Amino acid sequence: DTARVLAAGGPAAEPLAAAQRELTQEGFVVDYFALVDGPTLQPLPAAAPGSRLVAAARLGAVRLIDNVTV
Repeated sequence: DTARVLAAGGPAAEPLAAAQRELTQEGFVVDYFALVDGPTLQPLPAAAPGSRLVAAARLGAVRLIDNVTV
């Protein structure tokens, strides 16, 4: 799971790109999939205390939005 990979450390770019590719292959249209600072929502290059994984994607007419603490 992407949140666990990010929490383990290291740059976020490749795990985020891989997860977005996987969603796209499953038929989702990804609006965003990012690692951000929880309070400011500014993008982060790697997990840090208070970071969150945020995502929004469409599947047909449904838009799904979620976030997870990393």
